[in-house]
Amino acid sequence: MNKILYDETHSISKLYDIIHNIFGVNKTQLKSTNRCRKYVEARNVFAVIARRKLLMGTVQVGELLCKDHSSISHYTKTHDDIYEFDKPYKELYDMCDLAFGDQPIADLFKSSAKFTIDDKLNLAYVKLNTLYSENKKLKSTVNKIRKELLSV
Repeated sequence: MNKILYDETHSISKLYDIIHNIFGVNKTQLKSTNRCRKYVEARNVFAVIARRKLLMGTVQVGELLCKDHSSISHYTKTHDDIYEFDKPYKELYDMCDLAFGDQPIADLFKSSAKFTIDDKLNLAYVKLNTLYSENKKLKSTVNKIRKELLSV
């Protein structure tokens, strides 16, 4: 059971990092009530990926974003329309979606022909940055476990 909880928190942490790297919105700003377009779109993308990729409920996602479950439901219902008609939103969502996946970076270049070279480089940078921060967190966890084992 602990492994499932670790994987869940690991994935949520990864999603926060990706949103921060692509939108430039940190965790505090994501949870804020600010209605600036950048924050609203970041919240929308976070909610949709959490619901669709992590299979989280609206209440769970709402707790992560300090929002009511109905706001999360609204985000997921309106996502498809926004995605279809708002090109900048579509590009940002696609980048987050690709960065959140477990595809190797080399495969991203093959599969994302619709992106420009700059987009692909930015995506590779985000993916590498995310992997770097994941590695840092895993090293910290390993060190804590080592200390606990040595103290026993």
